[in-house]
Amino acid sequence: MTDTTPETPYLSLLLNELSENLSNIIADDDVSDCSYVNKLMERCVLNSSTITKLSEIPNSFLLNVKNFLQQDSYYESFNYEELLQLLDNIITICPFNEITKIYSMEDIQLAMSSNVNYLIRIACKIIRNSQPLDYFVKEQPSQAILYQLMKLYFEKETDIVIASEIEKIFTQLSKDTNFRHFILQQNEHTLLKIKDLSETITTSRLYEFLTIELNFINPEKELSDSLFLFNKSDIYSAVNSDPFQFISTLQYCTSAVKFINYLLKEVSLSEEVTHKTNAKAKYLMDKFAPIIPVFGTIYRENISDVADLSKSYFFKFFRAVSYLPTLSLFRELDSNDILLDHDNNDLLDYLAFVNPQYLYQYCSDLITQFIKVEASYLGIWRNCIQHEKLFYLIKDKMTSKNVLYLPYLEQMVLLDKLSQYDYSTEFLVNSLPSVMTNLINDEDENNLVNPETIELRATVIRNLLKFDETLLGIWYIPLTSELFKINHPGSYNEAKTKIEDTFA
Repeated sequence: MTDTTPETPYLSLLLNELSENLSNIIADDDVSDCSYVNKLMERCVLNSSTITKLSEIPNSFLLNVKNFLQQDSYYESFNYEELLQLLDNIITICPFNEITKIYSMEDIQLAMSSNVNYLIRIACKIIRNSQPLDYFVKEQPSQAILYQLMKLYFEKETDIVIASEIEKIFTQLSKDTNFRHFILQQNEHTLLKIKDLSETITTSRLYEFLTIELNFINPEKELSDSLFLFNKSDIYSAVNSDPFQFISTLQYCTSAVKFINYLLKEVSLSEEVTHKTNAKAKYLMDKFAPIIPVFGTIYRENISDVADLSKSYFFKFFRAVSYLPTLSLFRELDSNDILLDHDNNDLLDYLAFVNPQYLYQYCSDLITQFIKVEASYLGIWRNCIQHEKLFYLIKDKMTSKNVLYLPYLEQMVLLDKLSQYDYSTEFLVNSLPSVMTNLINDEDENNLVNPETIELRATVIRNLLKFDETLLGIWYIPLTSELFKINHPGSYNEAKTKIEDTFA
């Protein structure tokens, strides 16, 4: 007689076994070695990470995990992180209503107030996967959990791992208008108090929170100027009170400018979506543009405590501003505060990160006079090569002789960028023959011992072979041959040995 009983899926078998093991640990408190259970959890994590739906709800597993984690005992050899990862995987693919049958509102509230790291993290994982997204907004008992969540996030004693879990909740649930309304408008008074308090850790978290919300809000309806924006007085207050507070403010504004750039570059097949995206970008730009010159002035004033700590953050901000479609904003910064010229001590840095369109439009003479083919100038070369017209202004500075004079790794760094564009590839294959020969057939074995160098060389060859044979000309066949050697080192060496033996 044929057995028609359906086969139990492998993951279900693993979870059942793990559930039994957790029950045994709970029953026998004297457990010294959890190595088998840890390996079992690893297998469960591996199998659960590749599926999107469970054939059956693992109720006993979920219940035993809850019982296991709620007990007072702590087992040194037990891998709690692995269990949390497994639970995260399972919660993600289980229907949310099934999860809440086992992990009730009361359970989640108790976990959030437990001061036990992994219990709080489990509660966060459940909240993050709520369906619908505004599930915890709809009723008063559920809202209490969100108030707990906000309170916990903005307590400076809260562990960074838990803060990160809560940020994942914001990122997921803020897609929903009702959720955003609750955390922004119902909590606005608290959020403004945190902003005014100017405590470094909590303010840094506030800016991270606001950065997340900027991605989702309809700014014309949901952007509160007093919460999301700063005036000159706010920024100088941060400068004078705490350099780290100022850096957090600068990072937040940098993220806002980068987000505006992202919106303006986003391409949609829907004309309506494109219109909304552009309108959002324009609205945000109008709001954030007035503070850009304030940061420029602070940079120029070179206040010692701020200057020592924040130069790299200023550079990131200036780079983001330089990529805004309105070059006039960066032009104002350059003319009044940065002063890109030969006397600028940071010119090497600026020319390596400022939008090459701006450099072409306003600094072409400076670039052509300043640039050299030397290792310290590679950042500038890589930046300028991205812009075809700017590249044509400086390409003749590059010769086979001075490129080959670079250390081999630096040669590959330069060629990596040259090989990404058709116009620079054409220059490479036609004007730098010795460099191409050296790339394909380098006789110095010492050049190909560093894994980074080997991988970068392979990347250059792959980049070049993305272009057609017409562009590559005489280099097409040797490049193809070299790529075969890279992809099949054993096959190539074996074939080469046979040929040598045949004709010996």
